[in-house]
Amino acid sequence: MDAKRESTGSDWAFLKLVAGVATCALVPCISWAQGADTERHALLLLDRDKAKPNVFVRRQPASPMENLQLVKVKVDRTNRIYFQRCAGCHGPEREGMTGKPLTTAITRKRGFKYLRDIIHYGSLTKGMPNWGTSGELSANEVASMARYLLKAPARPPKLANMSEVRASWTVLVPDAERPTKQRNRLDLDKELLVKILDRGRIELVDATSNKTVSVIKSDHRAIRARLSASNRFLYTLDCAAKVRLFDLWMETPKPVAEVTVGSEGRSIEPSGEKGSRELLLLAGSNWPPQYVVLDGRTLEPTIVHQFQDFGDVHVGCSDVEK
Repeated sequence: MDAKRESTGSDWAFLKLVAGVATCALVPCISWAQGADTERHALLLLDRDKAKPNVFVRRQPASPMENLQLVKVKVDRTNRIYFQRCAGCHGPEREGMTGKPLTTAITRKRGFKYLRDIIHYGSLTKGMPNWGTSGELSANEVASMARYLLKAPARPPKLANMSEVRASWTVLVPDAERPTKQRNRLDLDKELLVKILDRGRIELVDATSNKTVSVIKSDHRAIRARLSASNRFLYTLDCAAKVRLFDLWMETPKPVAEVTVGSEGRSIEPSGEKGSRELLLLAGSNWPPQYVVLDGRTLEPTIVHQFQDFGDVHVGCSDVEK
């Protein structure tokens, strides 16, 4: 009888232990699902791999209005990234252009994981950049973009007018304070080529010997780079449609002016023949579909011309400020 009682007692103790562990595991899950607890909870769990205790503290849940604000900020940021990086190929309404369409009928069939992975790793066969592995987008931004593509296309950012373009124009070094003669040993009389390297580096190459003459460092990754007709100035354009003007006469070439011409950059082209003075720079953006005429020495915007569509034939209007 005593042995039987002892056995029953140990079984009962074991059952109480199992019930206690189950309760510890289930109660937080139930209260989390119900959203009823507003106090902080500390759960002592075991890391399965390291078998070390870790303490997790649950914070007080945010109010519905706070959640809505956070979601809106994230959607707005992702929408801005789409029009800075993606709209030029996939279209402002994701209908497809040089890139494939990304309508919800297609994206929802592919699913979140497929979208996340192709945004992160890219695809050489499809001409898709590797936004994640290149460091252009963070893991969180890649995941947000994948979720963004599963939803209906968002409203495009408003078109930039002349006043907004002018508001972004900054002269970092006024023309009067720039060198009156070259202060470095760059041979700017040679025919030079421009090569865009990894993030933040632009290489000037001697067209005859194919040797590197200089490497210009920038804090942004350029997608286009052009030399002025006199070889004195270097113009760059990044994904976010920011144009920068570098003075190659400085001891260490650096930006002397900058301006933003849209949401997603497309192309830049300086005017004039070799050896002539810098007069104008033409800068285009994928979104808004427009080009801006800039002063070649200061990047002051003078004309904004906007198109109504992305077709081969554009019917547009000009916003001119003289």
